Amino acid sequence: MIRINLVPVKVSKKEIEIRKQAILAGLVVLAALGTVYSLHNSITTKIDQVVKNTADTEAKLKQLDSTVKKIEEFKKQKAELEKKLDVINTLIKSRAGPVRVMAELAVSMPDKLWINDFNMSSASLELKGIADAESTVVDFAQRIKEQKHLGDVTIKELQGGKQNSPQGTLREYVEFTISCGVKLSG
Repeated sequence: MIRINLVPVKVSKKEIEIRKQAILAGLVVLAALGTVYSLHNSITTKIDQVVKNTADTEAKLKQLDSTVKKIEEFKKQKAELEKKLDVINTLIKSRAGPVRVMAELAVSMPDKLWINDFNMSSASLELKGIADAESTVVDFAQRIKEQKHLGDVTIKELQGGKQNSPQGTLREYVEFTISCGVKLSG
């Protein structure tokens, strides 16, 4: 048979105090472990967030690097195109100059005058040729003075005679050299 002791057992105060301290120590350890665990989770979450932000930032940097490379390529292309446009504009200006001068010379030229040599620089023009008389050369010089892109006409040389006539001709001709200024702006 089983016996049950219903008599209260006397527990000493010392044992009760030890139990209280053990329970208190256990609670303190549990609280410390809980605090450490929550701090660990908090720090781990922050670390994960920083790692994620770093990865996002690096991805954005790579994307921006490719954008910067594209911008640099566009700048190089723009510089090349600007150089090409400058060359084209220079060619257009230089092409238009001689054409204008030649057109004005064609309008100014009398019937019995021929130009054998045409030398043009940026600001001057020298013409060498032959004419039937001195008056034709002087008339040509006067007509040149009236042109928009030509001016400062000087007859440098004017020679005539049978010895200067082209071979096989019976008429006398006058050789001339005319220099004039060229004004292409405007």
